[in-house]
Amino acid sequence: NILLTNFRSALDDAEESIRLDGSSLKAYFRAVKSALELRDVDKAEELGHRGQALAKGDKEYADLVRSVAKLRQDLEGQKQRELEASGEALGTVVQFAVLLRQRGVKIGLPSF
Repeated sequence: NILLTNFRSALDDAEESIRLDGSSLKAYFRAVKSALELRDVDKAEELGHRGQALAKGDKEYADLVRSVAKLRQDLEGQKQRELEASGEALGTVVQFAVLLRQRGVKIGLPSF
């Protein structure tokens, strides 16, 4: 399912595999990779942390866990930029409202 880019199904299969055999590093690897592709950082971190005891120095697994941390950092940075942009937009709206008020413009429901 991972090769077919069906990541939701791949994650479900990997979680079922972990449930059946909790010592399968391959299942943890596939679960973390699928969660990462789905951008479910919380699940990827949780599964990555649980599988780290089995990895014992596996470089590929360590790289995968680092990519989860990098994705979290990227998503938090993106969220911060979006907040700043919305704050700037709100500031522009407030300035516009102040200018309208200073000029005596009244805005309300139409009075026919």
